[in-house]
Amino acid sequence: MKLAEHTAKLLLVHDCVIIPNFGGFVAYHEPAKLLRNVLLPAKREIGFNAKLTHNDGLLAEAYMKERNCSFDFAERLIHSELDDFSRLLKENNRAVFGEIGTLTYENNSLTFEPNKDYVAPQYFGLDDFHFYPKYVVRETAFARFMKYAAVIAAAVMMLLPSNFDTRQNEASLLPVDWNKKIFETETPQNTFDIETADISEVETIVSLPEETEKIMQPIENYHVIIASFATERQAERYLREVANYNFADMHIVKCEGRCRIAVQSFAENVDAEAFRDDFIGKYPDFSATWIFKEKI
Repeated sequence: MKLAEHTAKLLLVHDCVIIPNFGGFVAYHEPAKLLRNVLLPAKREIGFNAKLTHNDGLLAEAYMKERNCSFDFAERLIHSELDDFSRLLKENNRAVFGEIGTLTYENNSLTFEPNKDYVAPQYFGLDDFHFYPKYVVRETAFARFMKYAAVIAAAVMMLLPSNFDTRQNEASLLPVDWNKKIFETETPQNTFDIETADISEVETIVSLPEETEKIMQPIENYHVIIASFATERQAERYLREVANYNFADMHIVKCEGRCRIAVQSFAENVDAEAFRDDFIGKYPDFSATWIFKEKI
């Protein structure tokens, strides 16, 4: 079934894929955590929310790209496949939705059981890591004696009187040649005496900072997103892969535990939608581009 196939592909890139008038599949991210001597890796689970019925256009765009058809025709294909799946679900009270998981219809409500083998590429090979604390190396009696002896010797050296010339720098750690005359007895002729100097001859240059106006820049929290990743490392690798497109303002948006790739950001949703439509027209390979509103 193409409906389940397209949904599974979109969930690898997006955190939410909505099937109009049916429900939405949502990805939940859980960071890595330490449980006693076991390090549990980060994971991503898929859930289902029957209240998410608003058409976000992601599925329709996927059909349009595959069939090279119009948006209205793509929606008719989605509704047709959804009717067949809903009929199968009500007849058997249980139906497998592709590789994503299994839906159960009971008491006029839907429950979802995710498929544990359906894993996003960035989470492949992450297993539980078991480790054990290192043994504590205890200090021997002889080692303690030598440590205290060194401290006492240092204290005694500090208390001993010094025969060094008091004119030398007491904090110097460099070797001193005592046969060399360090300080000159005569005062250099070019020494400037502040007490006898004529104040009028001293020129003081004071630079005052110029007053600048603070321009309040609008907050650009509407981002046109082309991909979404769990880690910054994966996002940076993706940036290198699409570098040949030469998107001037492409950047990473870190928010809500995700690293999203934005090609442009705007302060108004209207501007972001206009840019997205124009962007998809110019770059058909990014037909799944969507808008993410960052909470400020």
